Amino acid sequence: MATLIGGERLRRAVADQTFIKGGDATSVENIKYDFRMSDRVLKAAFGQPMSLGEIPQEKRFVDPGEAVFVLTQERLDLPEDMIATLTPKRKLAHGGILVLGGFAIDPLYKGVILLGLYNFSSTPFPLRAGKKVVAALFYEVSLEERQGDSIAPQMIDDFPDELVSLIRNYRPIELKGLEDSVENLKRELNNLRVDLTTDKTWKDEFKSSLEQHNSQLGKLIDSLQEERDARIRDDERLSTKIESMSNMFIGLRWGWIAIGAAVTAVLGGLMGYIIPKLFS
Repeated sequence: MATLIGGERLRRAVADQTFIKGGDATSVENIKYDFRMSDRVLKAAFGQPMSLGEIPQEKRFVDPGEAVFVLTQERLDLPEDMIATLTPKRKLAHGGILVLGGFAIDPLYKGVILLGLYNFSSTPFPLRAGKKVVAALFYEVSLEERQGDSIAPQMIDDFPDELVSLIRNYRPIELKGLEDSVENLKRELNNLRVDLTTDKTWKDEFKSSLEQHNSQLGKLIDSLQEERDARIRDDERLSTKIESMSNMFIGLRWGWIAIGAAVTAVLGGLMGYIIPKLFS
């Protein structure tokens, strides 16, 4: 069964430089030891490991959306019957920092602890040597719990080459740029909403105007229809009168013809009577 190593043994380990080397007794808190940040960091803006003293003061930050890798001041030299577990310091999380890395350290490990600090806030986080970053709990384990021969993990003295290569191509997520993009998107959506509202208002006004024109046009068509019907009725009455007058004139014509014929007959008879008398 694993046995937790208490505060007194931790202080002795620091004083005697046994499994914690380069430590500080003030970093012992009951059953935990707080590991501190060294001045050696790996930051994307520079693409290679640098000491904080080489970095300009205004650049000694973990910018929003950026991950910076750091090493601890302390070194571990764990025996084959000891393991360590790590937990991030709560104050880092309160400052918007997420700690990246392996949080279980196997027996026989020798070297510093490599950690990544990711800033998920919108405020730059200062990089400062000596700042506590993780707390460690140390356990002694029995031979049965180790289950066979222990293989020493790879020692870390500095940033691995593959991590340095990775950080050279790393580009932090610029939260300010994302915020600006979101704000621009909000403005575009608001403009689109205004345009749609304006377009709808215009369409409503056009529809209302069209309905008014349709109503006026309908009234005009009805008036024209009534006018046409009235003219048709007047034409019918005029045609009737003209036909009546025509019939009357036809009757008068035949009457005059009959009168003329009668007069002609009478005159013919008179002439037939008078002329013989004159010549006799």
